[in-house]
Amino acid sequence: MRNKDLEAKTNAIQKEFEKLMNEMVSRRSGGMGVTQHPMANMDDILDGYYMPGPERKHRSPTKRLINHKNSTTEHKKRIYRGIEKGEYS
Repeated sequence: MRNKDLEAKTNAIQKEFEKLMNEMVSRRSGGMGVTQHPMANMDDILDGYYMPGPERKHRSPTKRLINHKNSTTEHKKRIYRGIEKGEYS
């Protein structure tokens, strides 16, 4: 059995949501709606990101994770003990 009243209310809410989302997208894109230029090839976009540069892989990802955990623990201990005025964690 279908509850037609519930279905109608659900559809009305869905239409209102879609209208609000379309307005938000329109505002974010400067009122232009859909972009006029076709999306660039994803490989072209990511080329610069993955080129070797100042970023490098960690020698040991496990040690990086351990250092991250230890750093977080140290910051929490420091905050628990208290931070004086002008002192930073």
